[in-house]
Amino acid sequence: INYYKLIFLKVKEEFVQAIEQEIVNQALNEAGLVEFWEAFKEIFLKVAEQVCGKSKMNKRRKKRTKWWNNEVKRKINLKKERYKEQKRVARNTVKEAREQPWEKFGRKIQSNSEQNQKLFY
Repeated sequence: INYYKLIFLKVKEEFVQAIEQEIVNQALNEAGLVEFWEAFKEIFLKVAEQVCGKSKMNKRRKKRTKWWNNEVKRKINLKKERYKEQKRVARNTVKEAREQPWEKFGRKIQSNSEQNQKLFY
């Protein structure tokens, strides 16, 4: 509902008159508080839609910039793929570098357990 139109005096007066007329026609004085509120809300929304109008929002359409095209998209995807590849290479390099000292330590302990029992324990 285009509520912003209520800033115009003519629309505001038309809205107030329509609300008053609908309330008189509905005879809301006999209803309880909850029923009164529900009826008033329905009247308010119905009159607002009649007087102010309703705009249709298109949520599916994404705004795009003028410079975005298939070439840019392809280059960005290529950049992301290369980044992931280099990240994987770096992770494997770090993993191998961390394993080497442990392997060296294991070989040393194994050779010392056979030759030098004192160092092993």
